[in-house]
Amino acid sequence: MLGRFESGASREAPSRIRLIRVDLLGDVVMSLVGARLIKHRFPKAHLSMVTLPQTAPVARMSPDVDQVIEIDTNRIRSVRAWLRRETYVDLSRAWHDLRRERLDITYSLYGRTASLLSFLGRSRALVGYADEAYPQLLSRAVRHGRWSLRRRQPDTEFTRRLVAEDGELSIEDHAPSLTVTPEARARASGLLGRIGIGNSVFAVFHPGSSYGDAKRWPAQHFAELAVRLEADGIKTVLVGSRAEQSLAAQIENTSPARSLAGHTDIEELAALLSRASVVVSGDSGPLHLATALGIPAVAVYGPTDPSINGPIAWKGQAVTVLRRDLACSPCYSVRVRAGCPLRDPICMRLVSPDEVYSAARAILQGNGAMTGRSSPCTSASP
Repeated sequence: MLGRFESGASREAPSRIRLIRVDLLGDVVMSLVGARLIKHRFPKAHLSMVTLPQTAPVARMSPDVDQVIEIDTNRIRSVRAWLRRETYVDLSRAWHDLRRERLDITYSLYGRTASLLSFLGRSRALVGYADEAYPQLLSRAVRHGRWSLRRRQPDTEFTRRLVAEDGELSIEDHAPSLTVTPEARARASGLLGRIGIGNSVFAVFHPGSSYGDAKRWPAQHFAELAVRLEADGIKTVLVGSRAEQSLAAQIENTSPARSLAGHTDIEELAALLSRASVVVSGDSGPLHLATALGIPAVAVYGPTDPSINGPIAWKGQAVTVLRRDLACSPCYSVRVRAGCPLRDPICMRLVSPDEVYSAARAILQGNGAMTGRSSPCTSASP
């Protein structure tokens, strides 16, 4: 769509552009490549981004985003919410924020709700994928979508194609740029000091997943991995949301790992991740945030397809994806939470602590964080 506008003097350049992505943390991180591409092409354009309140902080970390508009679309998904006065106050504010300015282009990056929010704004052009929107609301509905093509492509490629259809800009050259403030770094340092990490070399584990238990590597596997890494002099820190505190406690109670789950906001999480020597996680928002920050990672995948939702080595860092190529995997459908149809996510269990340890060890040796000898481990049985 940007091909319609030229940055030269012969044609009008868009001055006000908007991106809309109202879903999970990792999705917003991936979408920031769109902000980077737009600002590269039109550095003087004012770029706003519409997100959920819980993901707004990561959008604000991008220097390419000039304004973040928060809209809690989850509040209107229940009858009880419609009985609250606060819902109508929020909707009124959202309506005002969406229509406050006249836009040249609005991109609905994913989802029917995003296309509806695009339509409610005031924009010369509304662009999105036909299969991921109410296409009749868009002025340009691009064919297909992430889940309707047989040839799988990374989520970032779909964003790139939408905002730079001429293909002259590559994702590799325009990784998301995230700024971690000194204040957030200081708060993260305080948290690390509180759990006895200080300036030690450490790995970060994120054992949870906010959109389905089937994406979780078993807690026992994380505990065994923590034992091995700590024996090699690498401390381990658990992160996650308040809802994931009990899961982190299971690992903390059976290993030397230290938990900060439920004790960090998004900015503090980013600061914490930026200090890690390696991150170990399933398919999750913290994983994608870490790789966008340039942190090496080991990712365990099962229900979700890494060819679409896999982590990206944005800054050339080491990123290893481990998975079992089973007949039933990947099975994830965007329409529902990631739950195993067989009620036993064996695809995640079959990735052993030995494999993850070997991958993490290779990364740690590569970046100079590990010098010790391998420690013994008894892997969990599938």
